[in-house]
Amino acid sequence: MENKTGKYFKYAIGEIILVVFGILIALQINNWNESRKIKHKEKVIQKELLVSIHSDLKAYESFSALKIERKKRDLDSLFTYVFDNKEIKDSLFINFYTNMSQNIFLRFDNGPFEDLKSSGLDIISNDALRTAINNA
Repeated sequence: MENKTGKYFKYAIGEIILVVFGILIALQINNWNESRKIKHKEKVIQKELLVSIHSDLKAYESFSALKIERKKRDLDSLFTYVFDNKEIKDSLFINFYTNMSQNIFLRFDNGPFEDLKSSGLDIISNDALRTAINNA
């Protein structure tokens, strides 16, 4: 009887060890998979931020080029009036001034930044990049 009890005890210990190893392996695989998902999400967010910034810069350059051209054209017209000693009516001067002094206001795409905020800034693994985004 003692011999059988010892065998069962050894068998039970072996089973417990196998179950513990199985659980540890499953936890390690789960941690690896979660880490992989977080890295993928980080890359997606970084790409979205980059695309958004490039798109905003392109829109800004296009919009500002048109505004600058318009201001230049109106300045040239005003200079023509001044140097040709033409009479400038108040309404015409106000029109020139208004067109030349319009400021540029742009609305930026903040969707990717909002997505990053909802995911949490800690998803960005690069400390310098995370600090730069946080300070922006």
